[in-house]
Amino acid sequence: MIRIALNFLLLLFYSTTSYSSEINILSDILEVDKKNKDTVFIGNVYAIHNDLEIWSDKVTIFFRDESDEIKEIVAKTKVKIKKGDMVALGNTANYKPSKNILTINGNVKVQEKDNIINCDELVLDLNKSTSIMSSYSSNRVNAIIINN
Repeated sequence: MIRIALNFLLLLFYSTTSYSSEINILSDILEVDKKNKDTVFIGNVYAIHNDLEIWSDKVTIFFRDESDEIKEIVAKTKVKIKKGDMVALGNTANYKPSKNILTINGNVKVQEKDNIINCDELVLDLNKSTSIMSSYSSNRVNAIIINN
């Protein structure tokens, strides 16, 4: 397959906002739907925005109708997210840039250095540097904390 490399510079395509900056995305396929205001990257997707990296099979970017700002970024299937020393794996991820909140769902595994947490949902508030881990299945949140 032909690899599509896209330097997705929001300044060129959409109105600037306080949280806009360059997002670099690589994928096998790129689909742009101007009418519905969404962009879909399919196959071996890798995206980087500042120090946040995302790997997934599919990433969809949804834009606000009234202002062409990014409303939401959704990653599906085999999601891996890296921010600093933290690596998180899950089935899906949802990032809302206006709130700077990242939610990862389904078989979530978070590792930071030697510490490991398994849960069903992880909500990261990147502005406040807080996280909430929850489990909704019969499994409970499982944490392994290594005190060095």
